[in-house]
Amino acid sequence: MKPKSIRRFEYLFWISVILSLVSTALAWANLSDQAEAAIAMSKGNSPGMGVILLLSSVAIFLTIALVVWAAISQYRIGAVRWVLLALVVYSAIEIVRTGALANPIPSSVADALATVVAGASTLFLFTAEARDWFRGDSGQVTDSL
Repeated sequence: MKPKSIRRFEYLFWISVILSLVSTALAWANLSDQAEAAIAMSKGNSPGMGVILLLSSVAIFLTIALVVWAAISQYRIGAVRWVLLALVVYSAIEIVRTGALANPIPSSVADALATVVAGASTLFLFTAEARDWFRGDSGQVTDSL
């Protein structure tokens, strides 16, 4: 059975994924316009490709989230927690760097909340209980990929 810290990680991790999807949904029109403009600037003759690009991005995001969750929660690969920590730190830096919350719009607020929740979920991966769980039967933490 999974320890409490891993179950808490899972719960908060999926909440952060949902918040990220909410952020994307709230910014969809703006993101779609930006994608269409970029395609038009590249002299592309593919109307509607912006939506396909955004849907592909969402699919890639969900795939990465599923792989990270499985690697940590199902396969006990401890090194992935460091990758997740790096991604959360990068996201927090980008929120500060871009001043996303200086003029808060719903999508940037949802994005910031997703980062905070993801950060909280990541903290549960560094508890003593989680370290013991990552050790598994071998007695060694699997921090190697």
